[in-house]
Amino acid sequence: MPKWNVTIQDETDRMVRVYLARLGMKKGDLSAFVENAVQGEILRRQATQLQETDPTLSTDRAVDLAKNIIAIERGLEDARAGRLLPMKDALREIADELGLKLDP
Repeated sequence: MPKWNVTIQDETDRMVRVYLARLGMKKGDLSAFVENAVQGEILRRQATQLQETDPTLSTDRAVDLAKNIIAIERGLEDARAGRLLPMKDALREIADELGLKLDP
């Protein structure tokens, strides 16, 4: 798992730590908080970009499309990096997650 070394303002650090403490979260929860914030910001920016391209898109539709674009980009990156499963194995995993029984 990659580690980031980022520099932030003291006030931002205090604000985040006070917020997490108020929620009863511990120091180790900071990584999860930052990861969720970064993912949310990427999704928000992607959705905004889509709405700028097509102003008729509702926010919900733009967010759905943004999630799909992000998933496709992740899949393409996995393919380029050789992180693929044979189709049968992938379908079996999906079926198992959904509790479906596949023919042998």
